[in-house]
Amino acid sequence: MGTAALGRLAAAVARPWAWWTAGVIVVLVCLSRVYLGVHFISDVVAGVLLGLLVLVLVRRLERPATAWWRGQRLRVQLAASAVLSGAMIGGAMLANAPYAGWTVPPGWGAAGTIDPESLDTVVSLAGVLLGTLAGASIMYRLGWFDAGGPLGARAGRWAIGTVVAVLIWYAEREVLPEGPVGTYAGYAVLALWVQVGAPVLFIRLGLMSRSAKEPRGDRAGAGH
Repeated sequence: MGTAALGRLAAAVARPWAWWTAGVIVVLVCLSRVYLGVHFISDVVAGVLLGLLVLVLVRRLERPATAWWRGQRLRVQLAASAVLSGAMIGGAMLANAPYAGWTVPPGWGAAGTIDPESLDTVVSLAGVLLGTLAGASIMYRLGWFDAGGPLGARAGRWAIGTVVAVLIWYAEREVLPEGPVGTYAGYAVLALWVQVGAPVLFIRLGLMSRSAKEPRGDRAGAGH
């Protein structure tokens, strides 16, 4: 995750210092995982290689995939969001299947309480994926937004956005049913707030304006 995410940020900045910074942070993360005894060296090496593969695929496929996505009807986008989100969880379950009944070796006790087969992280990411894809698709149909504006407006957006995000996070922890369903729903709602709920509210409150540029998708598909 660190390799792919930091690499994507470095690619967006497109400066040598950004790539060097991303590389140093990734190395430090890998060293910390081994030092704390929560991963083998083979784990972090495989993780970095997988992250690099994801980064390369994103760099190559992001533009054509985004163009294809924008060309679909909204209902197709929402259905695809749910399918991709579910596929992430299904893939993790299939990966765990060969290890049914496996127990943590006693020698791993120094790492503390661990559960390698837990799907908590995957379920959280799947909820974020659903909310991000669905929310961005809806917001794109609404005309998108301009994240600029005066400092006061930006501060207001930050304050309101943070408060609501914390409330959603609290609800996921304390109100929604404990377990994967509550976790999935909570993170999906949080991503929906970030992608479409907050921008729409900010526009109505006058804290943010709609995008000055026309969305590059098919205007005729806006009603879909």
